[in-house]
Amino acid sequence: MIILKLINHILFFSTFFCILYFETYEIAGVKFAIIWKAPVLLFMALRTLKGYRIIHNTNYLKYGYLLTFKMLFSISGLSSIIITVNSMIRFVVFPLIIHYFHLFISNKKAIYYLKTFSTYIILSTIPFILKLIKPLKSGYDLSKYGIDGDGFIGVFQKPHSASIILSIALIIIFFFLKQETKKSVKIFFIILICIGTIALIQTYVRTGWAMFLVGLGILFLQKKSLIYYIKLTPIIVIIGFSAFVFYQNNEGIQMRFQEKNIYQEESTSISVENIGSGRFMIAFYALENWWDEGVISIFFGLGEELAREKMLSNKGSAIFAHNGFIEILQTEGLIGFIIFMLFYIGIYKAIKKGKKHYYYKLSLVIFMMLMAATFLQGGDNYVVYCLLALSLSLLSNSNRKLGRKQTAYSYQSLKH
Repeated sequence: MIILKLINHILFFSTFFCILYFETYEIAGVKFAIIWKAPVLLFMALRTLKGYRIIHNTNYLKYGYLLTFKMLFSISGLSSIIITVNSMIRFVVFPLIIHYFHLFISNKKAIYYLKTFSTYIILSTIPFILKLIKPLKSGYDLSKYGIDGDGFIGVFQKPHSASIILSIALIIIFFFLKQETKKSVKIFFIILICIGTIALIQTYVRTGWAMFLVGLGILFLQKKSLIYYIKLTPIIVIIGFSAFVFYQNNEGIQMRFQEKNIYQEESTSISVENIGSGRFMIAFYALENWWDEGVISIFFGLGEELAREKMLSNKGSAIFAHNGFIEILQTEGLIGFIIFMLFYIGIYKAIKKGKKHYYYKLSLVIFMMLMAATFLQGGDNYVVYCLLALSLSLLSNSNRKLGRKQTAYSYQSLKH
């Protein structure tokens, strides 16, 4: 039985690894990511429509679907219909995944998938850390910090994706480590945390580092007795001291935090113009583009195509706002921004309603980490959406009195 489970995990992990690794690979001019995602999303959409029913505590989904429809009505929405439809598909993935998981994923499976996916995410870093496999894309360019090579990206092919996904996977493992009773599984989780932390640091992406700290703060800093914090103090001291020593002995990390590089180490000072690799100035350009276009833009947005064109004209690069909230404001206007906020506020309220649920803290921490990623970077990440949707489905289960004994399955005892 144990051997059969191991074989199943090897097969599922290999599939998971290959799908993510080859996402950017093109077959007949079409990215593999589109080839595998399109039928999966179509299946989920059709099954969700067929099995539609009112679900407890998910009123916010209507705002997710409404914003998807609203994307047609921006300045460049209909004139650049292919780009607009692409944006609609990217956004609707999130509410669709939430909807699907609430309808068809049981609590037992949700817990299993959260543990398994997080484990697979971290295990997938090992071949790259050991340099057994090379990523298909390049990570963060470290030459400007006097380091040979690129930052870690693993199977995720993009630095920020790797950093964001790893930080959330680590926090999920931390959560289950707290509840695990088996010593062997605890040791396994601790090893995973060590491996994942090494990979996260090696991405050299501060967004993921910030998310990780936010997650740890929410997970461990809570209303507890004085004894709890006394017990926690040695761990905080050890981690803090280790981080300080590592920082002091790594010039590349110091340069990343100090907004310096080997070409301007002495002349650069931290300011609004360069902090966060200039992301605040990029966001300012996006706001300026949105406002200057006039009343229609203010209320309905520029649309993605016009937003890129204006950014190219004003900044010299057709980039996104590097802030998910401002990106929505410039592309979808005030109307879209309000709907967007209603969607996320609705998710937050749904989480707060499950405050007495055992898995409330898990949903809250993943959601807040997503908010941090949205503020600091923006963009869509279906892996993060899946992890949050799984945790949300736990809170909306019809049995509102699930307790530790009923739901805290051990890693080895869970089955599909």
